Amino acid sequence: MASTFTSLCASGLPEGIEEGELRSVFSRAGLLHVRVARSSCGASLGYATLDFESSSAAAHALAQHDGGKLPGRQTRLKLAASKSGSGRPSLLTYQLCVGNLAPSVVDADLFD
Repeated sequence: MASTFTSLCASGLPEGIEEGELRSVFSRAGLLHVRVARSSCGASLGYATLDFESSSAAAHALAQHDGGKLPGRQTRLKLAASKSGSGRPSLLTYQLCVGNLAPSVVDADLFD
């Protein structure tokens, strides 16, 4: 396993999305791990964390797939916190991933 990796946060995912579907889309981009956020009932919350083997692999996946469609829905990708070899989050950057928002919510609403 690589000693460092970079994560992407995927949002706008369809309700029924499974880890295997995301794995098949991103496997050629150096995907190491995928985790779909789920409610206590097991339903997808509309976002996932994708961990890649390197920052260049994550950047390539971001460039290739941001704004793409997964089963009928436009998916957004954003860089998330990088992890160090210790498995602890880097103190350099953090990103908050917010899911399960109403379709009418825009970025500006989150900054008010």
